[in-house]
Amino acid sequence: MSQQLPKTLYLLVEAAGRTYWNRAGVGFVNSDGSINVKLDLFPGLTFNLRDPKPNGDSHADSQAEEPPARNARRRTGQ
Repeated sequence: MSQQLPKTLYLLVEAAGRTYWNRAGVGFVNSDGSINVKLDLFPGLTFNLRDPKPNGDSHADSQAEEPPARNARRRTGQ
């Protein structure tokens, strides 16, 4: 099986009757056919595109961990 090259993600902007292609990120095809996308706008995040499960459940429902609460205060025994 050959290694696939990364895909380039473009943001298409229409202005003054023209279309401008601006590089916006990169995508990688995984061995299971899903695609990981890294956006230049959000450099620390990776998005994953995949087909939905046949029963309609999302993949994230069974695999995602609950993120830590933002600005949560730790209680002390005082």
